[in-house]
Amino acid sequence: MSEEERLKDEQLAAFTDSLLEEGEPRSMDAEQPPLADTVEVLARALEPAPVRDRLRRQLGQRVAAQWTRQRQARRRPLPRLFGGAAQRWAWATVAALTVVAIAMAALLPTGTTPVAGTVTGVGIGTAVAAVAVVLAGVLITVWLRSRR
Repeated sequence: MSEEERLKDEQLAAFTDSLLEEGEPRSMDAEQPPLADTVEVLARALEPAPVRDRLRRQLGQRVAAQWTRQRQARRRPLPRLFGGAAQRWAWATVAALTVVAIAMAALLPTGTTPVAGTVTGVGIGTAVAAVAVVLAGVLITVWLRSRR
């Protein structure tokens, strides 16, 4: 919302408040805000009335029920993780990392041969273990984020 729109909204709110409190809008230095005519017509047509107890209870129950539904919707079971578009991408990434880890374990020779390009010169088993740890971290992160 731009600053100009916010100023117009505040002017209309002040106009409406003065109309409801005093019955007549106080004189405005500038021109009337947009929708001022509509506010005046509605103020003349509708009389102020207190909210009925039954309506108040119904609204309270509906709001509480909606909050409960929203809270329960956040706690999705694990199979529903595959439903959303963002979750599909996350699981596709996890699947790709799994394929890479399995391919590394199957195709690279086992033993203590250092992996070229690593600073520490660790063996293949250590590199596969590192990929497995990263994969586990991704799985845990996806699972925790899906529970929120």
